[in-house]
Amino acid sequence: MKRSTDQQSDTHSGARENYPLKDASAAMMLRTAERQAQFFLPHLHANMSLLDCGCGPGSITVGLAKLVAPAETVGIDINADNIHTAQVYAAEQKVTNVRFETADAYALPFPDASFDAVFSHALLEHLREPIKAIKEMRRVLKPEGVIGIRVPDFEGNLIAPTDPLVIRSEELYESLSRYGGGNPRIGKHLRALLREVGFSQIESSASYDVFAAPEMSRTWGTLGARLMASRTEQLVELGWTDREEIERVSNAYKAWGEHPDAFNARAFCEAVGRVAS
Repeated sequence: MKRSTDQQSDTHSGARENYPLKDASAAMMLRTAERQAQFFLPHLHANMSLLDCGCGPGSITVGLAKLVAPAETVGIDINADNIHTAQVYAAEQKVTNVRFETADAYALPFPDASFDAVFSHALLEHLREPIKAIKEMRRVLKPEGVIGIRVPDFEGNLIAPTDPLVIRSEELYESLSRYGGGNPRIGKHLRALLREVGFSQIESSASYDVFAAPEMSRTWGTLGARLMASRTEQLVELGWTDREEIERVSNAYKAWGEHPDAFNARAFCEAVGRVAS
């Protein structure tokens, strides 16, 4: 069930928001501040208090904390398992100016004007109400505070070799995301979203996360296979596929990861904005 539109669907308005990668913390630990937050780093400096919304297992957050030390960095995520992983990682890295809390981006547990900077990576595409979350991020920013958001846009993804079963996996993932109220093609709209919430001095850009080196393509292939297998019951119950197809799709994605010519570039859009003084 492929939905080509980039507008968020209300077809399944009663469904819960879905986080398809919630069980993929090992893969998410490959993310770093230097890579995934590169667009935001020029706007940060020492002694800036920072909030990371949707911090996942904390690998980006810890990198950001090092940059803004000695000020405190806080990472929040709705998944308590991610928070535990992040706490362990921060301790291993001996980064002491960071803490992690289980919290909802729709209702941040912080007073108004608490932070100099807010960062968010790969969160908004999962949310039914991204504007509501961005408003919360703006609320906790101080006057002249800066926000940096990076989200994917599936319209720009590149995959080779092209295997119909791998493409089918991408379609199922996107349908599953939309079923939960998300929009995996929201990236191109970031500038408009920040403007709607009242941010100024907005800068926008785009970049790719590339999985081309053998170890990286193998990791992505394994992740794709595991993701499909872990969602078997839900996908079958929704009537979008059957167990046999999911098995074929999973095997195809894993085989793609082993192909010597494997290339997967995931498109991301980025935006930086400021709160008026």
